Amino acid sequence: MTPEKITVLAPKGIPPAMVTDYIDKCRTGLLALRTAVNESEYEVLRFSGHRLKGTGSAYGFPPLTTIGASLEQAAIGRDRKELLSQVGALEEYLSLVEVVFA
Repeated sequence: MTPEKITVLAPKGIPPAMVTDYIDKCRTGLLALRTAVNESEYEVLRFSGHRLKGTGSAYGFPPLTTIGASLEQAAIGRDRKELLSQVGALEEYLSLVEVVFA
């Protein structure tokens, strides 16, 4: 069974191009996050999680804020298993999310 797309209404007041660029950068950053986990670059992972935590909701993607907070905490705790889990959750969310503009 194929997971259903997650439709997100872009927030008013943010230009559509900014929202599109934001989600595209999140998607292209996945490889860097996987590499950081594989190379135990905890500070890179902590910073990336912190950034997601601070920006996800502002751009209309509350799950990114939640994943970012979990990623940040896992990096602080150097919990490789949890880091892999959170990067996986991020990858899954980004593969399903679809932005619509009103």
